[in-house]
Amino acid sequence: MTKRQKAKLSDGPKEELLMLPAESKKKVMTKEELALKRSENARRRKFQTMKKIEQDQMDTINRLLKKQASKRSRKDDADQVIEAQTAFPQDIRLVVRPDLSLLAIPMDCIVLSSINLSTRPAPRAVPLCSFKPCTQTKKYTHPNKSFNACSLDHYKMLLAADP
Repeated sequence: MTKRQKAKLSDGPKEELLMLPAESKKKVMTKEELALKRSENARRRKFQTMKKIEQDQMDTINRLLKKQASKRSRKDDADQVIEAQTAFPQDIRLVVRPDLSLLAIPMDCIVLSSINLSTRPAPRAVPLCSFKPCTQTKKYTHPNKSFNACSLDHYKMLLAADP
């Protein structure tokens, strides 16, 4: 509970309240000062009005000076939009699987002169472990000697066997 709530309930000793000063902090202006303030506000309003009128005039001039499109050019623009929409067909598909990535493009969209349709080169052979009976793929390679190993055990054996 707050102090005020406790004091209300207990009806104990009441604190003396302070009186606010009767005078206001507002500055009293003379007739000359009021007239000067009004004239300054009127001058600001007039300046803002003139600025707005000037801006409107500049906008109108710029709008009129812009080249207006004729009916013929508007029709050409519409044709270009339609051509742009049909230039990229919607039946291009991308298939991504763990074993395969495929991009399917319709033949009418392919420019044959820019695409080499020859077969891809065969993938590089995966290096195998150099330890003779092992046929697993390599995990380790010695930086100076040319052997591959599939495990640390085979790596140590190959290192020990190599003079």
